[in-house]
Amino acid sequence: MSRTFGDNQDDTRPLILIVDRDAELLAMLSESMSASYRTMISQDGDAAMNLLRYNEPDLIIADSTARSASGASLVRLLKDNRHTKHIPLIILSEKTSVKDQVQGLMSGGDAYLGKPFDVSYLQAVVYRFLDRDAFLKEYFTSSASSFEYMDGKLLAAEDREFLLKVTTWVKDSIGKNVGAAQMADYLNISTRKMYRKFKSLGLLPPNSFINEHRMLRAEHLLKTTDTTVQEIIYECGFSSRARFYSEFEKRHGMTPRAFRNIHRSAEGS
Repeated sequence: MSRTFGDNQDDTRPLILIVDRDAELLAMLSESMSASYRTMISQDGDAAMNLLRYNEPDLIIADSTARSASGASLVRLLKDNRHTKHIPLIILSEKTSVKDQVQGLMSGGDAYLGKPFDVSYLQAVVYRFLDRDAFLKEYFTSSASSFEYMDGKLLAAEDREFLLKVTTWVKDSIGKNVGAAQMADYLNISTRKMYRKFKSLGLLPPNSFINEHRMLRAEHLLKTTDTTVQEIIYECGFSSRARFYSEFEKRHGMTPRAFRNIHRSAEGS
């Protein structure tokens, strides 16, 4: 089942997609939101994704158990889709433990509400997200958005764009055998000019910048997964096992295995 309410050409109110298997809850939530927002409702993941083919909601409220016919989680489908990943997502769930809440947020949710919940609280969460979104849209179309602060320094919009391109490239290339030359090619500037740009922004030199992100990724994997050290070395793009161990021990004063054991012990205490 899927339905749209209050959707006409003259209605410019924010549009909310609500997905839940419980038809009564859907009706109640849609009614409670209808005074301020347009709503679309759906009882399953496939119907919800079909609605999103023709509509772009300003916010999505979805039960954590909502799935497509293939069994894929709706939350994952939303966050893996480049057309919907930016939409604020509020997850509803009968699982209320802190662990479940953390997993829900890590899976891509922007807020997590355990069932049963107070509708007025949900309305407040929705309002804050949409109010923030409206503020950001206004800000980024104003002259104020030409600058932003980074580490206490005013940063021009073109420098923000440069940093975004750099960090996106590093993230996408972290497991590849790449360095400053490939980064300069991606940025379409000379290597010399790129080094000067990094220096003017107070950043590490490009190769050190890349290596720092590789090391941060390796630390994250050691803390949160059971991936072997050798697999982590390969996944993070380090050129050799010896170099990784040398840099890691210089950074932490211990081996990767000892680092993992200490953090696992801290989590279990």
